[in-house]
Amino acid sequence: MQNNLYLHFLQASQELSDKFNNLNIDPICKLILEEIALGMARNKPLKVTEVIEFHKIASRSTLHRKLSFLEEAGLIKMKTSSIDRRTKFLTITDACKDYFSALSQSIENVKLVPH
Repeated sequence: MQNNLYLHFLQASQELSDKFNNLNIDPICKLILEEIALGMARNKPLKVTEVIEFHKIASRSTLHRKLSFLEEAGLIKMKTSSIDRRTKFLTITDACKDYFSALSQSIENVKLVPH
């Protein structure tokens, strides 16, 4: 398994998490950030109500608490809809983009290192 690129990426990812440990991105937060980023990449930003329904990730109360944590940590923003003020859309911030860019660079580095 020494030549397994995915395992090498996981190792690099853990090392990267150590560099970003001040953000306290736990596994649930990471999954939420990934879902929000994918929504943005698809030009279909997620609503808070949609994320709260991700039962595969965690309970509603945990998801709500993690969203609040991510917003306070400066990793996501909640933008109120101009059409319906009760609706809030989620976007990632520049700090979160830096985190994903660092992960992307880790992937590139793993591909370049001979195993």
